[in-house]
Amino acid sequence: MSNAAKNILKLQDIVSVVDFGAVGDGVADDTAAIQAALTASVSRVLCFPTGVYRLTSNLVGDGSQIVEYEAGVTFPVGSISGVVSFAYALGQSYSMRIRRSVSSPTTVSPTVLNITSGKGDNATVIGVSGGYFQARDENDVNASNKGVLYGLQLSLVPRVVRNNIPYDDVAGLVVQNDADVAGARGTDAIYIGRNGAGAFGNDEAQWVTGVTVAPSVGYAFRSTGGNFCGINISGRMVGSSNIGFSFLGDSTIQSSVTDTAAIYRSEPSTQAASFTLTNLRHFSATLTTLGAGSSITYQTGYYASPSISGAANNYGFFSQLTAGAGNWNFYAQSDAANYFGGQVLINTAATAVSTSGSVSAQLQVAGTSGARSAVTFARFSNDVNSPSLNFIKSRGTSIGSGGALSSGDLISTIGFDGNDGSTQVRAANIIAGVDGAPGTGAMPGRISISTTPSGSGTPVERLRVDSSGNIIETQPAPTAINTTTTLTVANLRTKIITSTTAATVTATLPTGADMDSLYAAGTDMGFNWSVINTGSNAFTVQQGVSAHTVLGNMTVAASSSGAFRSRRSGASTWVTYRVI
Repeated sequence: MSNAAKNILKLQDIVSVVDFGAVGDGVADDTAAIQAALTASVSRVLCFPTGVYRLTSNLVGDGSQIVEYEAGVTFPVGSISGVVSFAYALGQSYSMRIRRSVSSPTTVSPTVLNITSGKGDNATVIGVSGGYFQARDENDVNASNKGVLYGLQLSLVPRVVRNNIPYDDVAGLVVQNDADVAGARGTDAIYIGRNGAGAFGNDEAQWVTGVTVAPSVGYAFRSTGGNFCGINISGRMVGSSNIGFSFLGDSTIQSSVTDTAAIYRSEPSTQAASFTLTNLRHFSATLTTLGAGSSITYQTGYYASPSISGAANNYGFFSQLTAGAGNWNFYAQSDAANYFGGQVLINTAATAVSTSGSVSAQLQVAGTSGARSAVTFARFSNDVNSPSLNFIKSRGTSIGSGGALSSGDLISTIGFDGNDGSTQVRAANIIAGVDGAPGTGAMPGRISISTTPSGSGTPVERLRVDSSGNIIETQPAPTAINTTTTLTVANLRTKIITSTTAATVTATLPTGADMDSLYAAGTDMGFNWSVINTGSNAFTVQQGVSAHTVLGNMTVAASSSGAFRSRRSGASTWVTYRVI
């Protein structure tokens, strides 16, 4: 067959809309001519030479055509009364296929399909409406062979062209929205929506996704540079009510979602290969450029709005990492300050604990073991300094403000509470306060120790060290012993025993067991007590019946006094010494 004959056959496969009377000047109505060309181009190539084709009604094809546009083909949308549609034909892969003629002139930005203008209450540049699609017989569909349905599929096979110089850029889909309409509530580059309740019977869809990127081979996203973004959102940010969003997830969660709804979910994995990834950041925030003249008042890496309060339990940040080497539920590495406006509860998230004075502290550590209910202050430095715990008191009414204290003001209290079975009761206090008039650069102080007596819930001051260094302790009323008797521990606790009688008095010490019952002292601990004898005869202290020995001259002569010290030498074993 000659080349001329082959060219004739080749030309017979191409139908041009111009051959059927289409003008392409943007003025003449080309609807009827293009429809006639469509009808004649079944299973052939339908060619649109360069021009502007005005349409006034719908076009219908059977889906077998390959529609080929030369460079510069446009359809003024304002002239179209309906939509350009091609009827779906069973067995065809595509309802409409479009390709640009390889023989058309090369331009800087060749466009396969370009619709440049239009107006109306609702305008769609390219609309794909599927309705109900039956791709094959129902008997051919089963749980493992369901088939797929795409509203829009783009497939590019880029080739190296023109002296083996590759394209500067190859993209399957580029959406550029240059709209700047005053009063418009939204100018979206891409808007993805879904109509209908999605009831598909027993074979209901498991995933309904706005955008899915999952190639069978190659790369979902690929970068050969040092930095890589799977999705890059850039451009101007505008918004209503002075609020703008680069990404907004405002989905309405349906009643079928009863376990977990994740507005943003990150589930990366690594390739099965020998390599080390230095950092995997599921969320990363940084500010690259602050434009000249602009300023930012508050910048937040992650922000949880006060409106997140409608659930039974609401967490601004929630982590469930288990304890282990290298695991941290919260890790703030830099030396910037950390601010917590509310209570900080460690090991006690469910219930805050209140003290005997009904104070629910801002910082609480509560646990069921020693390690989980302990606080440690440690310092590791090659010097003489130690870690510190500091208390500050000012009469100023705002944080950080000055306000001079007065004599008698309390600076700090360390309280010790015990639970009586239902509530906390104060057992002891260590209190620091002002002991004298303060002056510039001068703050006279005192410290006192208080304990709660048996049968009471109110601590009583027992020991005080004042601003002059004097040690002041409690002194009960002395015990008078004027007859021979066995002393009790209660007698010794008064610390002073007096005798005024003319008779000779012998006082026997309590047994070691009796001493232990009221003095819960450790081994080698003791206390001082005295005898003041103003009588005319001797006062003698003798050892106890058991486990309480004496050492020294234990007789206090008439009209004299003696000082003693009792020491616990072991369990239920005591020794009393004559000191003076």
